Amino acid sequence: MISTALRVAAPRLLTIKNRQALLHHVLDRIDEGARDVVLDLAHTHYVDSSGLALLADLQRVLVRELGGRLRLSGVCPDLRLLLHATRLDTRLELVDTLPDALVETDAWRAPDDWSAPAPV
Repeated sequence: MISTALRVAAPRLLTIKNRQALLHHVLDRIDEGARDVVLDLAHTHYVDSSGLALLADLQRVLVRELGGRLRLSGVCPDLRLLLHATRLDTRLELVDTLPDALVETDAWRAPDDWSAPAPV
């Protein structure tokens, strides 16, 4: 039997404003038994320091504490550069794509919790 990974889509902007929502959602899936999580960053265009901390926290819980697997997919070049500069690329597993047959997509969406600045 082929086990499937759970794909969770990250928000466009992964910041302190929505970090907790994504963290709690993924931790709930872990509590339900998910041990292979793919965080889909294909539509994520900005990650602040709290978003980077979230990635490190999820890696610690899933991989080091539970013996599971965390993969980041769809990582744009700018985010790859940021992960390299912070050396998180040595701790996190980055993948380009995964075949749909190997991934169960979670329909939940993290809130962007961001509004464009008012026009001047």
